[in-house]
Amino acid sequence: MNRLVDVLVTVSIWAQVNRYDAMGSKFRAHDGGVLADYGVWILLALVLIAVILAVVMHRMKQREGTPFCNPRRLWADLCRLHQLDMSQRRLLKKLAQTQKLDNPAVVFVQPGYFHRDKLDPALAANAAQVDALRKKLFD
Repeated sequence: MNRLVDVLVTVSIWAQVNRYDAMGSKFRAHDGGVLADYGVWILLALVLIAVILAVVMHRMKQREGTPFCNPRRLWADLCRLHQLDMSQRRLLKKLAQTQKLDNPAVVFVQPGYFHRDKLDPALAANAAQVDALRKKLFD
């Protein structure tokens, strides 16, 4: 009976061992470190970072060639910078409109628009306010 048990144990051990299991063991990475385990992920992350940088640099180059021009924003910034109240802003806007200016912010850099002889008849009644505004901006 002992002999039969030994034979059965030996046969069961041979049944559990497959000689083809070890065949591909030389192709597997054993203790290759982080690069062997995560190499593909590291490579993908580097490619993604490179693509993002390329897109950002391309957009920055496009913006360098085109000037930023927003007349409304410029108008608002100049009025705020010169601390103009709403009535002064309206008067200045009306002055720019009567002069038929494309960009009303031009009146901030050219004092010639404030001279009494260039004033529109609609602004003649406000000549004193226009003079005070000119002095505030240019003197």
